[in-house]
Amino acid sequence: MLSAFLLMFVVYLVRAVMLDWSTFSMTERAALLGVASVMAAVLHFHIHWVRAEFDRASGRIEITRRGLIYRKREVYSLKALESVRIDQSSDSDGDSHRVVLVFSDRMLAELDPAERDRLVSRHKQGFRQVPPNEVPLTLYFSGISSPQDAALALNRWIARPD
Repeated sequence: MLSAFLLMFVVYLVRAVMLDWSTFSMTERAALLGVASVMAAVLHFHIHWVRAEFDRASGRIEITRRGLIYRKREVYSLKALESVRIDQSSDSDGDSHRVVLVFSDRMLAELDPAERDRLVSRHKQGFRQVPPNEVPLTLYFSGISSPQDAALALNRWIARPD
């Protein structure tokens, strides 16, 4: 269904580019703009990149989350990192996983008070699935095995002496 919808959109888009826009009826113009708006919203909310940089020399972890029109940077102390674990979610499609960084309570003490209060409040209200001292690398779960591999590699790196 989605494939047919996207194919129809592409055909209309190609037609709009190849032909004069004025050849479209008002209904077709509205439909094309509506579909483009919906697709832009889907891309905005569902496509994002996460980059995590673990730097022993500086003693910090920097996580950069980027979407199509936003960028968020989080910096944590490497000394406060205790371990890396896998968060699991199960549904009718099977199990899915994500990597979660587990920090000591020291991490919460180092956070900006407003951010700390926000995290604690969201956890108490049930909006945040993990405790305030845990940071998921991704906001979503994955059904592939790479989260387990990443957690194993990170735990080995943490355990390795400087």
